[in-house]
Amino acid sequence: HIKYLIDYYPTNADFEADDEEWSNRWLVWNFKNDPDKTSEKDHLEALNKVIPKFEELLSDTFGKEALSYLTLVCIPASTKEKNESRYKLFSEELCHRTGMENGYDHTRIDFNRTAKRDGGKKNNVNYSFDDNYFSGKRVILFDDIITKGDSMRIAKSKLESIGSTIICGLAIGKTRHEHH
Repeated sequence: HIKYLIDYYPTNADFEADDEEWSNRWLVWNFKNDPDKTSEKDHLEALNKVIPKFEELLSDTFGKEALSYLTLVCIPASTKEKNESRYKLFSEELCHRTGMENGYDHTRIDFNRTAKRDGGKKNNVNYSFDDNYFSGKRVILFDDIITKGDSMRIAKSKLESIGSTIICGLAIGKTRHEHH
């Protein structure tokens, strides 16, 4: 099961986006924290919008007490730098607020890769997990955007192969190309 907060319509969608759809785009872009697109202030504002929503969603879904038995894993970005700027503060704050364990420091970027949207290879996995740490963990997977779900499926498979149980996936947005 994957839960997400918003429908994300990319700029190549075949229609003119309305104000809310543009706002959702900027929320995702500001969360991603790309220095060419956003500022640190905008990134922090995005975190201040999404973290309370995920805290509420997780508490409502699992109960506040049960969250301490879960471990958050952010599916790594294409480079170490992007991964840190995107997920370090997010995972620290969300885990602090919910009581979940933070798997951030137990996920390694083995090499930098070209992002898929920039022409990188599909399913070019550039990360690994600390087998000892994740064995026996109940994991909540997080990705900023779900398009086809490939990244989520790959991370799920890797974690299950070392003994983790995947409870669910979370994302800020789900990519849509047509209005529903």
